[in-house]
Amino acid sequence: MGTQPTKRRVESCLTIGPPRGPLRDTKGIWYWDHYVLFVDYRVDALCTTLHLSFSRDGLPIEQEIQLVSTEPNYGGIRWWFLCPNCDRRVARLHLPTQKWFRFFCRLCHQLSYESAQSSRKKSERFFKLIARDLESTTRVARLWFRVSRLGIAPEIKRPVIEKVRDRRSGIALLITKEARTKGLSV
Repeated sequence: MGTQPTKRRVESCLTIGPPRGPLRDTKGIWYWDHYVLFVDYRVDALCTTLHLSFSRDGLPIEQEIQLVSTEPNYGGIRWWFLCPNCDRRVARLHLPTQKWFRFFCRLCHQLSYESAQSSRKKSERFFKLIARDLESTTRVARLWFRVSRLGIAPEIKRPVIEKVRDRRSGIALLITKEARTKGLSV
C-alpha cells in the first residue's frame, strides 16, 4: 500500500476574512511580510463587494469578491464571502503560495487542514509532546512551533471598517435602538 501525496494545506496559504460589523466604504493595504506581498483592498458598501488589486510574479491581478450577510440569532450582522469560483458562501478565502493567482475557497483550491493529514504520524506524536509541555492542545503546539522555529505566524487579513460614533446618548440612543429593532428609521 503506497502513501498518497499530501494535499496542500490551509496553513501554508495567505488567508483573508470578511469585514466585521456594519459595512462601510473603506480601503487599505494588507501586507504579508514573509511572502513580501502587498494587496490593495477596497470595500464598496453599496454593491457589497471587496475589490482586490495585487501583483504576483510581475503580473497585475484584479479580483472582485461578492459579500453576503446573515443575521445571527444573537443579533448584529455577519458577513461572508461568495467564492468567486464556485459561489459557495464561505468565511475565508485562501491564496496558495505556489502558482495560484486568485483567492478562492478551500475546496476550490483543494486544500486540507494540517491536523487532518497528521494522525498516527511521527509529527503528530511530536506535537502531542509539545502540547503536553505547554499544557495546551496540538493546534496551539503547531502554532507555537511555526512561530518560534520558523518565524511564520498564520494571519487572517480583514478589511478594517472604521467605527462611526453615534452622537446620541442616554434615552435618545435607547429609543433609536428600539425603533431600529422594529424596522423603523430614526
